[in-house]
Amino acid sequence: MSKEALLDHLIGLGKFQKKGAVAPRVAQLAVSKGFDNLNPVQQGILEPFLSEKCAGSTDPKGNYTNCTKILSDEELLNAYEESMDNIPVCESCSSQEAFYALS
Repeated sequence: MSKEALLDHLIGLGKFQKKGAVAPRVAQLAVSKGFDNLNPVQQGILEPFLSEKCAGSTDPKGNYTNCTKILSDEELLNAYEESMDNIPVCESCSSQEAFYALS
């Protein structure tokens, strides 16, 4: 997995639209030219998008588990791809949600 694949997925989700005019252009540049080919300022613009806190899970009684795991790189991309609502959760929280669904 590459940062470019993650950024391309985030572009498709519209994650950069609310961040001003610069971030979407830099993200597209990273996808086409490669993240490592960006200058440090451009990379700094994109760094906050390359990791995200797990959204946690909720049990059938409505109790929320506040997960503290930070997802990044391939794990973040996989979490987005597996999410039906574009809210990334870690593998552990995803397993909990699947368990609750079967209960």
